[in-house]
Amino acid sequence: PDPPGPPEPLEEEFAVGDAVRYWSSTGERWVKAMVRSVNHGAGGTVQSYNLDAKAQAEPWRVRALSTPSKALPPSALGEAKQHAIMPSADAVAADGLGLGVGEAAEYFSKKTGEWLGAIV
Repeated sequence: PDPPGPPEPLEEEFAVGDAVRYWSSTGERWVKAMVRSVNHGAGGTVQSYNLDAKAQAEPWRVRALSTPSKALPPSALGEAKQHAIMPSADAVAADGLGLGVGEAAEYFSKKTGEWLGAIV
């Protein structure tokens, strides 16, 4: 049988009024925020979000509200992927992230500068 195709992109667009999480470099954690407006670029792509917690927040710093506040920061996810030091699936599940083998996930790639989809 053919192997499964690449995962669907996990980056999602948020709308005005959506409750989200924003990666705060200052607080070094994911904080709750509300989308006040969306800034679109050429071709309609989202360039940034104006949140109640941060103006012009880069899309890679914005995640669904379901993201745990203690989840890894975007840069740490990319570094872990690059250096192959990701914790075992058991350790991740025990940490409350609940990702199991075969589930869709995402990581931040320093090389491409964006979030990429993956399968655990």
